[in-house]
Amino acid sequence: MNKKMSMYFVINNALSELVYHIFIFAIPIYIFMQTQSPLAMSSFRALQLLPNVLLGLFIGLVIDRINKQKVLFFSVFIQFVLFVFLYGLYKMELFSLLNVYVITFVLYSLVLLFDQANYAMIPFVIEREELSKVNSAISMSDTAISLLGPAIAGVIIAIVGMEGMFWIIGLLFIMLFIPVLSLKKADFRKQKVDEPKRQLKEDLFLGFSYLKKENKELLNFTILILLVNIAISFSSAILMYFSLQQLKMNSQSLGLLLSVASIGGIVGSIFFKKINQFFRNGIRTILFCLIILCGSQLVLFFSWHSFTLMIGLFLTNLSVFVLNIFYSTYRHAYTPEHIMGRVTAATSMIMKLSAPLSFISAGILAEAINIKLIFLISALILFLLVMRYSRKHIQPI
Repeated sequence: MNKKMSMYFVINNALSELVYHIFIFAIPIYIFMQTQSPLAMSSFRALQLLPNVLLGLFIGLVIDRINKQKVLFFSVFIQFVLFVFLYGLYKMELFSLLNVYVITFVLYSLVLLFDQANYAMIPFVIEREELSKVNSAISMSDTAISLLGPAIAGVIIAIVGMEGMFWIIGLLFIMLFIPVLSLKKADFRKQKVDEPKRQLKEDLFLGFSYLKKENKELLNFTILILLVNIAISFSSAILMYFSLQQLKMNSQSLGLLLSVASIGGIVGSIFFKKINQFFRNGIRTILFCLIILCGSQLVLFFSWHSFTLMIGLFLTNLSVFVLNIFYSTYRHAYTPEHIMGRVTAATSMIMKLSAPLSFISAGILAEAINIKLIFLISALILFLLVMRYSRKHIQPI
């Protein structure tokens, strides 16, 4: 494996994630300072979902059709220009909620373009037997950044204020150019595939067509991840309310608990390869994750103290990260490189359809039943998935 290229993907992903997490922490505060409206803040968070739903397929097609290095550079450059424009609005006191929303939507779309292009490039330069190692490293950096990003943003705002925050985000954008430009010297394997001419609609939906006709195993795996997301979304939707209302935790102790529990994701990333090698069978690795997830939801159901809650969340994060790394590596290994962007977009759309439905359903259930029963419902869904997929076949990676 080219160690330099492996390090490139980790650094590129880490810088991008750091910019993203600081941005989504800082801008809602900026919006609140200007509007004092919780609705305006929540609407901003909803913008994070829209690019994937509205533009996911088009972004996948662009990644497959255009040089991925140029896509990365274009994405970072336009993000930087838009961010400078947003800073200009801030300095000239020309704040408009609509302007911020539009710029933010475009920025999130470009972040999605960057992330998927970065992901689609991995199998071009990383050997198949090393894919799990790279995906584990990327997953570990994601976890670390998700832990540190909001904390770093909070400290920066406290020390240098909102204007200082803008300057630091701008500096991170400039730093992001370094690994992107370094790709010009990279030795990429070329895979020339003569694809038949298709209509735009057929080309856009090629990822779905490939899943349905040529790789039903990946489609079944994607549907499994969708169902797991639904189960986990049920419990995560009411987790904070349960912690604050029934366990009587304060916001500071809850934040600390969530940070400690997130270490489970790092542990899962570190030990993924050993776990996968131990089972030596794709479906066994998946069933292991599902059983741990089911158990973690039962721990949450029986929680009576913040410590037991932390254990349940630790196990949840550990198993979710192992499952996600396995899925990402599997998709890399069993998807043709020339359609990686469109298949990634299609599978991502399928998996993320669960979030809005699950959160709304959990909120409705929480009004009608004992809130702890929702954890039990999540455990029941996961148990049924264990039973349903115990006889399925998933190829090893």
